[in-house]
Amino acid sequence: MKNCPNCGHQNPDDARFCETCGAALSSNVQQHFNAGPSNTGASESTNIGLGILSFLIPLVGIILGISYMNNPAKKAAGKTYLFLGLGGLVLACLFAALIGAAGGSGY
Repeated sequence: MKNCPNCGHQNPDDARFCETCGAALSSNVQQHFNAGPSNTGASESTNIGLGILSFLIPLVGIILGISYMNNPAKKAAGKTYLFLGLGGLVLACLFAALIGAAGGSGY
């Protein structure tokens, strides 16, 4: 098993990229990391913030998702942002349809 140098996740020996974070895995050196808070730091809080933003403002999530999908190291995060953006868009459309169907014109 290969450990990811970015997040420490164990990946199959034939993996070229981490299944969790999408970071490139070196093929000739197997690295071991402690599962501690110093390894994830600000990167994890940034990912959470971008995930929340992607859901609340779907256009941001769709743009982040498409742009991150082109980078192999950030592909997993790109999928997450894209799905959150699309989910937020679908939820907003359903909410607008429910208000319209209920006669939510306010008059």
